[in-house]
Amino acid sequence: MGNIGATYGLEGTFPLPTGLDVIWLSQVDKKFYKAEVDFPMEQITRFFEEGYINFKGEKENYKWVNACFLPGGRIVVYVTGYQKGVILAEYQGKETTVEMKDFMPDGYFAYKNWDEYYDKMLSHLDVKWIANYHANGVPYGLWDRYFERFNYDVKFEFENKQSVYEGSGYDFTNGEQGIIAPLYSLGMPITPAARVRVITNDWTVGEYLYSAWFYFNEQEVLDVFDKAFKDNPEQKGELKIWVSKYNNLFDISLTVAGREHKFKKTQIRVFKEPKGKPEDAELIYKNYEGNHDLFLGE
Repeated sequence: MGNIGATYGLEGTFPLPTGLDVIWLSQVDKKFYKAEVDFPMEQITRFFEEGYINFKGEKENYKWVNACFLPGGRIVVYVTGYQKGVILAEYQGKETTVEMKDFMPDGYFAYKNWDEYYDKMLSHLDVKWIANYHANGVPYGLWDRYFERFNYDVKFEFENKQSVYEGSGYDFTNGEQGIIAPLYSLGMPITPAARVRVITNDWTVGEYLYSAWFYFNEQEVLDVFDKAFKDNPEQKGELKIWVSKYNNLFDISLTVAGREHKFKKTQIRVFKEPKGKPEDAELIYKNYEGNHDLFLGE
């Protein structure tokens, strides 16, 4: 696997995988790794047999088993569906050696050495990312923080009492994801959960549907959770998103042990549309220019 962020897969119907036998290249490490691991078959079978409850309140099956390769030879295996994804298992690969002519038999002659190849592959990435990489190297400890779990719920509070909460979706820093459908489930889709990375939320007011995206700032979400939970991630917390009467002002906070901690750097955009007419949706609020910021480890 040669490209940062690239995905590879098989389409079709197959028996459940029993393990993974793989050699891969981590370009940021400039190293090859290998791993031969067995999956926890009882657990993976249970996931696929039980499925999860989707936004309509119906049982839905998981669709894929995904392996994510992180710097340092770390492997995280997920069971995912259209509306939920959870971690199945984690593994550690071992360093290995691969000759360039074996890695790319039809193109190895285009590069003088591995360093030239790495420079070429990294050159197409974001300029800020490349500058940070050259200045600070690979922040291996960052993924440890991404995978920390905390005991918290998310609550939406509307100043307009005519607002009706329609549900929300969550992407977490550890790669897990899930939804809350208010008619069928009110609790967090995964608990304890990693820090939230993105929240999407729908609510209605009269004949209009509002859809919002909340993109949390990486450093802020790392720091706020650390400050709020301190050394006790099992204590109960509440992440609250307050929505103003006119659906264009927001207050986001995390309260733990009676202490409120504000999120001030979240990037937010909101669309409004007549119910059943998505083609008529209009952007009514956005507090940032261009595309939202990505996390360093995405």
